[in-house]
Amino acid sequence: MVVSDAGGTADVYHRVAEVGVGTNTCAEVSSAFATAWAASPWSPYEGSWRIYVADATEGTSECHGGFASHRWKGKPALTSIPTMCPSAACVYIYPTTHRTFADMDNLGFVEGRYNLVDELTESSASSRTAMEIGDIQASAVSAMGYSCPIDDNHSCIVDGSYWLLKWSFTNYD
Repeated sequence: MVVSDAGGTADVYHRVAEVGVGTNTCAEVSSAFATAWAASPWSPYEGSWRIYVADATEGTSECHGGFASHRWKGKPALTSIPTMCPSAACVYIYPTTHRTFADMDNLGFVEGRYNLVDELTESSASSRTAMEIGDIQASAVSAMGYSCPIDDNHSCIVDGSYWLLKWSFTNYD
């Protein structure tokens, strides 16, 4: 077995929406944010090590009294895999945060622990790509159930991936 922490990313996309309160009511801010999020497309993000982000902010300090939501989605990828014989792979991620941690998408992620996200069958390929993580259309603000800005910040961030490669060697006498 070989464990690699050199897992990169493939097909990474980013989406963001931010709306300030100004003198609007909570209902007006919520409506404006929903409109901004709906108009925010998934945009390719080249050269990223980040695989998944769900970040929700509401409040007076970080988003000028409104809502902000950031999302990233991507696929863990690994290159330069030895090809002497087929190997299977278990793909792990290690969620962190710079705010209060929340698994707001109910993906089963636990902060500060390795989380198994994919198991790939045997292959002789020199590069592998795991399943996409984070293809969620709802904003992180709605996932947290925020309805009025009250200074609350939650996130779940996944930078890179960890791969456990398993080879089935047979010794012949």
